[in-house]
Amino acid sequence: MRSSPGTVSVFVALAPVLRKGDYLKAILDGKALEKKYYSTVIQLETIDRGMHQLAVAVYDKRV
Repeated sequence: MRSSPGTVSVFVALAPVLRKGDYLKAILDGKALEKKYYSTVIQLETIDRGMHQLAVAVYDKRV
């Protein structure tokens, strides 16, 4: 990832779409980030310049 201010936008394609109350969490370099995302657009901030691994997990509203 390369961004001078460390901000990266991630657009997630899902099928089926998120249900009401479900959310996404970003997993950066093997660590789940704290913030919950209720849409498929994730704004990551203060990301260090360099190579990273990113995954996104869907969580049920009951979790």
